[in-house]
Amino acid sequence: MLPADQHHDAEQVRRCLRGELVGEELTPRGREILVTSLHCAGWPDPRVAEISRMSTYVVALIRTRLGLPAHQFDAGGVR
Repeated sequence: MLPADQHHDAEQVRRCLRGELVGEELTPRGREILVTSLHCAGWPDPRVAEISRMSTYVVALIRTRLGLPAHQFDAGGVR
């Protein structure tokens, strides 16, 4: 469960995933929640960037700062 001060960030992440917001409109904490959530679901950086409409550079920067390893594509384009 998220602390009360992060509920707004979580709602913004949900809106971003629905295509209502771009990643740059999220707070820094919201972008971290977004990248962490999609990374935990097994999504590689290019897919996270596509969904969030952030650059792959920004996604990789956030992921690296959070200490998360990069996911690799296999020959079929899936990790």
